[in-house]
Amino acid sequence: MEKRLKQFWVLDFDRCLADVDMLVELFVDIAYSRVSFDRSLLDKERINAEQQGISFDQYEAISRFIPASGMKEIEHAFITSPQARSARCRGADKLIAYLSHSPERRAAILTYGSKKWQTLKIQAAFRDNISLPYQIISHPNKAREIASWFNADSGLFYIPELLCDHTIAEEIVLVDDKAIAFQDMPKHTRGYWFQQGTL
Repeated sequence: MEKRLKQFWVLDFDRCLADVDMLVELFVDIAYSRVSFDRSLLDKERINAEQQGISFDQYEAISRFIPASGMKEIEHAFITSPQARSARCRGADKLIAYLSHSPERRAAILTYGSKKWQTLKIQAAFRDNISLPYQIISHPNKAREIASWFNADSGLFYIPELLCDHTIAEEIVLVDDKAIAFQDMPKHTRGYWFQQGTL
């Protein structure tokens, strides 16, 4: 039987739920403590990617310097690092708790980028509280993804099973820090463009 919700919240991860700069710095520090490499090359690559508006895969970039066995060790150290938990944005835990316990609302993470790198960041930041399901997509336009869930006949959103089992929603609430995420928002969708501060 399908569960009907008043709202389903779609939350971006980078810069909305977690400080991605802090996570990147931690990951690079852990990698550099094991193998020496030119950190300035990574910084240049990342800046170049961000200027082009594309997601930078920090994991893939570092893996060019380190063998697979070494990367496994770095992954473990990163995911289990207590410092990663402090990268959660102010208000993130409170918002997640509110949405998780609301009878009419649920939430999930919808994030864009490399599956490996995004998964590692989510696991590291929320290792002690990974109550939210998540999906990693290959493009930054979240509104386009959300539009694919909408059924015009019923006027409802059919949430993907990966994000919530047998669930339909009357309205979607999207929280993201990038303007492109809201391009061509479908009807019955509300957007919050998060800049900085507390969720």
